[in-house]
Amino acid sequence: MTDSNPVQPDSDEFEIDFVALLDWLLANGMRLAMGAAGGLVLAVLVSMGFVNYQSKMVLINQGAINFTEWKSLSKLLPALATQTIEAGAIAEADLAQVRAMRSEPWWTKNVVPTYSLSKADTKELASMSKQMTEAGGDTILNFVVSASASNKTEVEKNVAAAVRFMQQGVAFMSLQNFVNSYEVQVLNADSDLRKRVTQANIELKYLQERARNLERLRERFPGNTAVANQQVVDLQDSNAKFMPISTQLVAVQSDINALQESLVRLQDQQVRQKVMADFVGQALPLMAKDFNGLTLVDQLLKIEQDLRAKADAQDINQQQALNNIQAQLVSTKTFFSKGLEVRLAPTTTKTTGVVKPALVGLFLGLLGMLGFLLLPKLRERLQR
Repeated sequence: MTDSNPVQPDSDEFEIDFVALLDWLLANGMRLAMGAAGGLVLAVLVSMGFVNYQSKMVLINQGAINFTEWKSLSKLLPALATQTIEAGAIAEADLAQVRAMRSEPWWTKNVVPTYSLSKADTKELASMSKQMTEAGGDTILNFVVSASASNKTEVEKNVAAAVRFMQQGVAFMSLQNFVNSYEVQVLNADSDLRKRVTQANIELKYLQERARNLERLRERFPGNTAVANQQVVDLQDSNAKFMPISTQLVAVQSDINALQESLVRLQDQQVRQKVMADFVGQALPLMAKDFNGLTLVDQLLKIEQDLRAKADAQDINQQQALNNIQAQLVSTKTFFSKGLEVRLAPTTTKTTGVVKPALVGLFLGLLGMLGFLLLPKLRERLQR
């Protein structure tokens, strides 16, 4: 078989002889076909060695997360994944999957919310009122969570770990907000309550002294008694001192009673704040090491039960504070154990085909054989 050169030099210029090029292709067609076939076979074999699986699981959202909350959670959950790994609070079997979930793009790609109104529905409703368009339009019906791996067993384990972390993480965020709100309330209310109690005690002291002085005046001037139709008197009024002494006494005692009632309310509030402070003091250390909201809520309920066992059963203020804590924790536990629920097994499919790798291999094989055949000609030309 004789090769003919498809490209003939003419002085410093090249002229393409299409007849010679065709002869060259016909002469080397078998070699080119063999090169292309070799690349095709190699690409198919390589692609078969890298078969990938994708598994999807539907997480039913029963009012646990709305559109606004999801926008925030999708930014917070990657940070929670990082924090969980750094604290060593993740099971070894889930570690690889949670590592991937530290990235925000992973959540954008692998957790897709399904809304009650699609984009097409929203466009059709554009002519309606804004209230009708927004009514339920941002409701999330479910989340489609997906994961990838090289084999079916691994991918199903990964998608289950991703769903589990999402359920636990969302519950943890809710509990964190609950405990943090109590902490802020305790910190802000403590100093304010002490200030108000002190002011009330000071004012009560002055009112009681005024009442004693009026009693002495009434004993000294027994004829200065109230008229049949007593009037309501404001003790701050400059003319109040000219009212009958008994009338002034009634007004002072009324203020004393109101202030004493207010003082009792403040002291009761201090008792409730003390219970909340005790709860927060024990809850915060737990939240720094346990990021599984579904198990953390049981530990917080255990704290509430311990506090209740130590509290005075007859103290309605302590019992009220404990009842409020218990109600919120039970509500959170019920809400997130049922609010994000998996009802169906994951669906798993192969995601890597052979068509695209085959086409790439075919082209690269053909290109490689073409280079192999032309290399001697190029070397011959360079040596001239």
